[in-house]
Amino acid sequence: MTNKFFPDEQITENDLYFLCYMVERVARKLHQKNKYVVNSIAKEEWERLISLANVLHCENPLKIEEEWIEEYKLVKGNQELTIMEGFKKMDEKEKKGSVFPKYLNDYKAVVRSEAKRTFSFMPDAPCRNPREFTEELLKFANKEGLNIVITKESMSPHFEIDGIEYYAYRKGARFGIIVYCEMVHPEDYIPEGMDEKKYYRYRALSIVAFPVLLFTIVILLSRGDLFTTWEGIVAFGAVVVAFLANIYYIFYSYGKNFKW
Repeated sequence: MTNKFFPDEQITENDLYFLCYMVERVARKLHQKNKYVVNSIAKEEWERLISLANVLHCENPLKIEEEWIEEYKLVKGNQELTIMEGFKKMDEKEKKGSVFPKYLNDYKAVVRSEAKRTFSFMPDAPCRNPREFTEELLKFANKEGLNIVITKESMSPHFEIDGIEYYAYRKGARFGIIVYCEMVHPEDYIPEGMDEKKYYRYRALSIVAFPVLLFTIVILLSRGDLFTTWEGIVAFGAVVVAFLANIYYIFYSYGKNFKW
């Protein structure tokens, strides 16, 4: 943009920054929003002011404030916040939280729900009879800090953990006996505070995300200039963290409890 008064000179970013600085100063003095000051001054006048910015920034800012208020007939408003009101607004924003932590908490809730839906462990004893099976379940619950109640002793015992009904069974594997525990009604279990649609959306997203994130990592690594800038390093790190979180979810959902 060419200077209105000096055609051989160009408007610079510093000229724009100076005007923004003055808008902020005037708005604060009048307890108004910045847009009030901007909208109160005509477009043609802004063109004049930005062309004079390289001269005005040598003036006393207080003097420029008074001139703008008088010349453009700017009036005081009521945008001032008391200290307590400011803290109140900060608390409200903190309680609401940002979007990313909300999604992260939802994702963690889904991971925890999958770990609750089905789990397995290797017992110390082979669970050859109902009593031995019960003892191994109680031993596992005590080790994991679970609130377990055995409701039916058998070679396929039923029990409850925090009011959720499970059944268990044993299978032989290469390294010994493995006990598998599954919810009796897994279709009814949804993490607390999350609706059914959102829950299944996150589960589907976790499956789709794995190949997408893997492909993204491969593409990023193929770029020779990836690690030459901080932006590239941060972008790669963010994708890797998301990929590892996805692997963690899949491990809990489909790997840790995989029945072989």
